[in-house]
Amino acid sequence: MAGSGVRLSLRQLLAIVAAVAVVLAVVLPLYRAMHWTIYAPGFDEGRFSTVRVGMAVDEVEALMGPPLRRWPFDSTTEIWAYTDQGTYTSGYHRRWIFVEDDSIRRVDSYYFND
Repeated sequence: MAGSGVRLSLRQLLAIVAAVAVVLAVVLPLYRAMHWTIYAPGFDEGRFSTVRVGMAVDEVEALMGPPLRRWPFDSTTEIWAYTDQGTYTSGYHRRWIFVEDDSIRRVDSYYFND
């Protein structure tokens, strides 16, 4: 049974490679548009992973720099968002810190699928 495999000419092989390249050139940007994360300037995943509940806000801001934005979560808690969605319907890597009484009360680090 030797030699019973499919044989392609160079032209056929190049056509297949070109077709795969075209598909990737179209599909990858569409995938990225659906899964688009905006990061705070200077954001570093390794540093974010060291943020812990109970840390002081001054310590976190010295470690991470300022968040993209801050807003009240409720009457005692503020959210610091270090990432955001590229579009309102895109999934993204959520990196949020919940601040209460000048210390960290919760750290969110997961993929948010919208």
